[in-house]
Amino acid sequence: MTHMFSRIRKSAFPFLFVLVSCSNNDTQLPVVESETEREQKTTFVFEDEFSDEEKTKMENWISSTSETAQKLLGRFPFDVYYHFHREDSTEAAVIFGHTVRTDTMHSAHFYVNPVFEEEEYFKDWMAPHEISHLAIPKLPKTVLWFYEGFATYLSRQVMIETGIYSKQEVDSINFARVLAIKDKFQTTSTLPFVADSLISQHQYPAVYWIGASFFMEAEKRLQIKQTGMNFCQVVNQFQSCCHQPKMKIDDILNAWDDISKTTVFTDLFDEYTNKPCCELPPIINW
Repeated sequence: MTHMFSRIRKSAFPFLFVLVSCSNNDTQLPVVESETEREQKTTFVFEDEFSDEEKTKMENWISSTSETAQKLLGRFPFDVYYHFHREDSTEAAVIFGHTVRTDTMHSAHFYVNPVFEEEEYFKDWMAPHEISHLAIPKLPKTVLWFYEGFATYLSRQVMIETGIYSKQEVDSINFARVLAIKDKFQTTSTLPFVADSLISQHQYPAVYWIGASFFMEAEKRLQIKQTGMNFCQVVNQFQSCCHQPKMKIDDILNAWDDISKTTVFTDLFDEYTNKPCCELPPIINW
């Protein structure tokens, strides 16, 4: 039998038309606060039996990670629900995670073994990954490589902010992971076709990391164009100006282009979806 226990916490975030500096760019933009402060309701739902001590541990972990992520990526324009499921596996503190999105509810689910020390949860990438997903609307499986690449790339940026990694360590991890899957994309087929094939074979890491390479390349192009912005800052402003429950990928890309005053995102997406995989930037340049 499943027991559901809910705790509600209201987090007061100033409504910011603001950009917060990302870890890999020292540019600081001014913070402009409105006179009205909006509250975001955060609800913790315990789907199984957890002791009071375990509940507090889970809440501290997710509250801290969520706060850090939203300082970096912008306050999400909706209430957030965090669900906890108990798992008895001793292999890791966090076993699995996923998001559930509707027009009116935005939630992340975490499958955890709550007996581990608190620091083990903070060292895991799962919470930064799933919380990063919430920074854009849910996208269809036809662009799973993009949707998962987005969260994969940003999760490591969040972990820089939480102090788990340095920027240099994340850069090294990112490039090593992309280099490790390059051989799977040495083909004249396009990325949508190759990604679908890899997904059917359950080779998800290759799909996630080729997606992450999109955002690594976008970051480079923003710097080359001397926009004074990095990708985290673009995403941050997206929350306050443009984030809507139902958006197509073209809507998101166009919004990012408008924010950055470039065509970096639409141009790069065109390359990633229409060029042969063997001609993509991470395959020929990295």
